[in-house]
Amino acid sequence: MEQLLQEAEHWSQQHMELSELIRSYQQSHRVRWAALDSQAQLQSQAHSHVSAQQTLEEAVRRLNHDTHALHLVTALLENQCQILQHRVQTLKESYRAWQGTSPEKPLQRNHPQAKRTQAPPEAERIESSGQSLPCLPGAFQKKEQVCRSSDSCLNKKTHNQFNTRIARALMGRKRPASGFR
Repeated sequence: MEQLLQEAEHWSQQHMELSELIRSYQQSHRVRWAALDSQAQLQSQAHSHVSAQQTLEEAVRRLNHDTHALHLVTALLENQCQILQHRVQTLKESYRAWQGTSPEKPLQRNHPQAKRTQAPPEAERIESSGQSLPCLPGAFQKKEQVCRSSDSCLNKKTHNQFNTRIARALMGRKRPASGFR
């Protein structure tokens, strides 16, 4: 019987050791799962950080592209503004010349029709002396002609070619070869 008591005591010690081993295993298992969870969280944070960084880099690229496009549009608008200012100045000079108040004479184009419509010197003397020409019944009165100064910017094709040249220079790119025919 003593042998049975010793075996029972031995089993109870083994049972206690096994219980402690099971508890330590469960605790280590919980610690392991906590470590895996924290590792997964760190990886997801790192992944979200990387994806956030990629998103920010993409936003920076888009902003750079938009800034470049805005600079291009700004250059084109400044060019159009200069052209329009030049045209307004030319029109003002033409209007002053038409009114007779301009100190400068606008540049006249040499057309055969313009030579035909010029008044003879005798008619100019009569007009300058203050006498009026007798008006014949049924005769048409001549309208004064407005002479345009030679403006190289009047041609729309020139504007378009100039604007596309500026755009290409600002873009730093050439048209693809498929665009040529």
